[in-house]
Amino acid sequence: MPNGLAFAVGWAAALLAVGTLTVAVFGADAGFDGSSAGVRAFEVVAGAALVALATWQWVRRPRGEARRVDPRWLVLAGRCTPPRAFALGGVLVVGNPKNLALTVAAAGVVAGASGASHERFWSLALFVARGLAG
Repeated sequence: MPNGLAFAVGWAAALLAVGTLTVAVFGADAGFDGSSAGVRAFEVVAGAALVALATWQWVRRPRGEARRVDPRWLVLAGRCTPPRAFALGGVLVVGNPKNLALTVAAAGVVAGASGASHERFWSLALFVARGLAG
């Protein structure tokens, strides 16, 4: 299996796993519709954490003539095997706060939507397909 395909399968599997876990945890009666105080508090804390992380990364960026050094994981990604590419796809979904927050938010909307469980599954599958498209 080529590395690109292995990466895409790992990415899709992680999106589906995080989405399924979120739907299972929040259940059919809870969603991210903003009606509960707990959901609003979670959104505020998650948003503040993402803004703080973005600020920290921006302050640490290379400036002027400073040579930018590629991260070690990116250098290793160029020489990885298909199993490592699969793992890298999954790690980038779970390990990247932006990707994780968007996946949990989308799955929260799916969890709060009315409908049968097979409709929730297809909604998650559509989200994964869209996530693979870029």
